[in-house]
Amino acid sequence: MEFTIFGRTPLHRAIEEKALDTVEILINFKDETGKTSLHRAVENNSS
Repeated sequence: MEFTIFGRTPLHRAIEEKALDTVEILINFKDETGKTSLHRAVENNSS
């Protein structure tokens, strides 16, 4: 029997929380040039 809350298992919730942490890092962490990881990812995908 699988334990769920509102149709989501603890694993689903853990993945969602980890994804939110990752997005927060991408948005907030800046390198020495002042660019975020998200900016660099967009630049790499557009070239």
